[in-house]
Amino acid sequence: MISVAQVERERSLLLLQTFKQLNTQYSRRMNGTGCPLVVHRVKVTFRDEPGEGSGVARSFYTAFSQAVLSAEKLPNLDPALVGGKSLQYSTTAVYLWPPFVIGQVIYIFILSFVLLSFFFLFFFPRLISAIADWMSTILAHMVWP
Repeated sequence: MISVAQVERERSLLLLQTFKQLNTQYSRRMNGTGCPLVVHRVKVTFRDEPGEGSGVARSFYTAFSQAVLSAEKLPNLDPALVGGKSLQYSTTAVYLWPPFVIGQVIYIFILSFVLLSFFFLFFFPRLISAIADWMSTILAHMVWP
């Protein structure tokens, strides 16, 4: 279980606190025997707000994704790093998802949309029509008591 406790709703604080808590838990799992990337439950609480559970977790996912996908510049995340490392001197680019993976995901999404559209526009109406024709043929020849 991953626990994200007492996070703020304000964008920069939400991002900073979330990344800091996730980095802390990730580094703990890397030092232990557990698999660091497997999560089966997330427990979230917001500062000065009562409640926890699936509704609060959904609210957290929504707030976090809106904060990440916002057009505003991301805040400095150096304080969120665990172990005293700094992104300031890194010479390699760090991606949440590499660009080629994003391209593949978009390609799969578009392909699945096209295939489902084809199914619902062309095959599904013909299937319904064939079933209706078959039923009308069968019903006409059935013996009713």
